[in-house]
Amino acid sequence: MKRRLTLLLVLCLLLEACSLLAEGHDLAGAHDLARGHDYVHFPEVGIYPAEGILNIKQGTVSVWGLFKSDHPRRDHAIFHTDDGRWVMYVDTYHSSSIDRNIVRIAARAGGQSRAVDSGYALGNFPETSIIIDNDGSLADYGAQTKWYSSVPYPEDEWHLVTMTWNGYPEGVVRIYLDERLIGEKPYDSRYDDGRSFANAIAIGFRPAHWRGEVIKHENGDVSEFVPNSLMLLEGGGIEIRDLRLYQRTLTQEEILQLLVSNGYQPD
Repeated sequence: MKRRLTLLLVLCLLLEACSLLAEGHDLAGAHDLARGHDYVHFPEVGIYPAEGILNIKQGTVSVWGLFKSDHPRRDHAIFHTDDGRWVMYVDTYHSSSIDRNIVRIAARAGGQSRAVDSGYALGNFPETSIIIDNDGSLADYGAQTKWYSSVPYPEDEWHLVTMTWNGYPEGVVRIYLDERLIGEKPYDSRYDDGRSFANAIAIGFRPAHWRGEVIKHENGDVSEFVPNSLMLLEGGGIEIRDLRLYQRTLTQEEILQLLVSNGYQPD
């Protein structure tokens, strides 16, 4: 019975993905919404063409997000290119070092492969993260690195999450919560497997047939990791609005202006 329910769930997810693909989203409406501005606005969940709007040398993805209270957390794709180089997603995992479940918002740029850049044997992706810490118990988690920080992200509140990148194949990816820089990480060609550049951008999920991330093991073997779900936003207790893609790297002051234009009052 359990196996039948699992197969039914997988079938439902595949049907939903096919439905999204079949809708044939284009950016005509998005360009209309953003006319006169220097960004593209993605109006809804779907797949959009990357040509002409994704700048591999520099760019910004900004989105307003809300985590609903009393809702179990799982993985979600917010912004995902089909080459895996530019991604914003929600990640859940268990940290064995502190025996805690962690929820983070991650930003990746410049590659889709792990590189050995720390004491972790398998290396790390070119990612920087917001570690959500609403009770203050994770204050020391990540305190020794610039790649991520633990900060509050209160439930049932809208906050602006922004990722920026500057440079390719060498550059820096940064992530902000509201106007605050939370983490940054440099990247270079070690993190890139040389695959073709993005043709498509998925908003709100990750298509199952897209290529995965590359992991090089200590014994020299190379494997490709593909998530075991579509990482759908729908039904996951997360809402997003006003997702934008810029072809340039916004400054911290410009990010603050985004907040102010939405009624935010700086300290």
